[in-house]
Amino acid sequence: MHKPTPIPKKKALVLFLITVADGISMSFYNSFIALMITNQYGVSSENVGFYAGLITSAFYLGQLLSNYPLGWISDHKGRKPILILGLFTNAVCQLSFGFSSYLWVAIVVRFINGLFNANVPTVKCYVREISDITNQAKMYSIRTIGYALGGVIGPIIGGVLAEPADGGLIDFDWDFMMEYPYFLSCALAASFNLIMCIQALVFLPESLQKETHAEEIDLERFACNESGSDSDDRSLDYIVIPESSIQETELNLQEDSLLTPKPSGRIFTQEICVCVLLYALSGMFITMTMQIILVWAPQSTEHFGLGLSATMFGVVSASAVSPIIFQYFMFARLDKLLGSTFSYRSALCKL
Repeated sequence: MHKPTPIPKKKALVLFLITVADGISMSFYNSFIALMITNQYGVSSENVGFYAGLITSAFYLGQLLSNYPLGWISDHKGRKPILILGLFTNAVCQLSFGFSSYLWVAIVVRFINGLFNANVPTVKCYVREISDITNQAKMYSIRTIGYALGGVIGPIIGGVLAEPADGGLIDFDWDFMMEYPYFLSCALAASFNLIMCIQALVFLPESLQKETHAEEIDLERFACNESGSDSDDRSLDYIVIPESSIQETELNLQEDSLLTPKPSGRIFTQEICVCVLLYALSGMFITMTMQIILVWAPQSTEHFGLGLSATMFGVVSASAVSPIIFQYFMFARLDKLLGSTFSYRSALCKL
């Protein structure tokens, strides 16, 4: 059994903060989007569900159109520039979302946000490149915990700071806050993304390595030749190779076989197509459920809703900490015990 490779703590911490910021950007408007559509855009309560779904779909439509070309760029230019671009776009678009006085502006802003944000797949690539088979489950748990924590913090930020001029939890009776009642929530979410953008620029190392295997092999051969030139009795047959080096070589060979670029015609294999289909279906079900909650919770009890205010919705969202607990304490152990395939099947069954 291979000894687990230590987690690169600095890289893991920076990546964790990036996922928290990205999780906030996806969820900060959850607690007030229904009220925003009704109060700021003048949409009737009967059509709130449609337009709330349209705003959310615009973000994912942008990602659908851009993630493949942005992924190609990250494969050639590196992961770090794409992550910085996504965080910076989050900050700009969240500020613009807070200033949106028209529904079509909000839809366009969310579309642009998704168009220049490929952080989800890029983070996965980054995690894969800084981990190996012995610590991969733990690294992916850190990534998932970051997104889950961002999903908890985002609605709290949005709910607590929404409508401050109307006697909310934060009371700012200013004309500006009356004209843009959701700007404060958007501004705080944008500030967090901007801070994470700066720290990624300064502290996040690039994970994409250039192909230098052939050069390294030539250098090793040159070193061996140089070391053996002085005496002919030095034979490779008598070199003792430590077991740790053998294990490391085995891990590197396994990783190289997984990371070797495939020709474009071999990308859409049966296994990849099945994974993409399952990922799309699970994402659709999760998003549908979330959108139903966003519309149902703020509705009045006369319309069979819960009648939650934006502040209360944000506070209630803080109770969704079970994914964080599961990922931190259980996932890595279960994945190691049962295997990734069985773990994924079990996750699909709960949907």
